Amino acid sequence: MRLSVRSSAGRARRAVGVGVSALALGALLVGCGEVQEAQQELSNAIDQGREQLEQGQQQIDKATTCAEALGIVGFFESVGNAVSNPEETAQQARERAEELATLAAETTDEDVANALREMSDSAANLAENGVGSDTVETVENQVQVLRDACL
Repeated sequence: MRLSVRSSAGRARRAVGVGVSALALGALLVGCGEVQEAQQELSNAIDQGREQLEQGQQQIDKATTCAEALGIVGFFESVGNAVSNPEETAQQARERAEELATLAAETTDEDVANALREMSDSAANLAENGVGSDTVETVENQVQVLRDACL
């Protein structure tokens, strides 16, 4: 009979050992799941941070382009008033048209790029056709379109 008590006790100990092992394995698996979940959350946070950084960089690029473009178009604000030297005005308009076209090619913002291309075309038209009421009005309108795109 003693043998059967020992066998029962041994079986009980083994059952307890198996149960403890199963609990430990379960805890380990739960821990792994939590680690994987934490890794996924971290990965998502990193992706969101990258997107925000990219958006911020695009805003900086747009602001830089607009600041440069608005500096260039400052020339056109006085073109209707100062026509004492039409050849010089035409040359400056050609130079500004080239600068604006370059900026249009470099910017990633489509609205700003379109406004820059239109402004460049207007400047080229002014250089080619000279200062007249139609060209001045067109240039003034394009300056406003550019300003609006930069907002």
